Amino acid sequence: MRRNFIIFVVFIGCFLISYIAINGTNSFEGRTSYKNLSFILPDNWILSESQSQFRLFEITLPENPDFDIVIFSNIGGDATQNFERWKKQFQTIDFLETNVINNDDKKISTIKISGIFNLPNPNNPTIIEEVKNNYSLLGGVIEFPNSVYFIKATGSEEKILDNEDYFSNFIQSFRLN
Repeated sequence: MRRNFIIFVVFIGCFLISYIAINGTNSFEGRTSYKNLSFILPDNWILSESQSQFRLFEITLPENPDFDIVIFSNIGGDATQNFERWKKQFQTIDFLETNVINNDDKKISTIKISGIFNLPNPNNPTIIEEVKNNYSLLGGVIEFPNSVYFIKATGSEEKILDNEDYFSNFIQSFRLN
């Protein structure tokens, strides 16, 4: 009886190791894979491929078209340069906060801005399509040794505040496959 139990445990262990070797650990951790990335996507966020050649993918909320996240890859510049570009999208800045987190395999720089936002025209970013009051931006730059990812969330202050923890967990969960 004991021998059968040991054989059963060894069989289950081998099956588990084989499954992980073939499929990885993403399914166990609730991770989403996209191209060479994996991350944990909050339940209420919807990932879609971008129609823009510069964007890697986009994330939206089903109930709110005034909140979106865009992810860029290797578009040039470092965190400071992109943060300066993002700050220039605001007419006035009521709140500004930056932070840097160094992990073993990546460096994450974040920014949070609130104020009056100049929504650019998607066809010509130099033209302001609309001015948004009480608007916010959450940004993150994730630097791996051989690649850089830029994540920018924009929306009403209320929606950004509601999703700030999700955003933080999302960018910290990024890893290369």
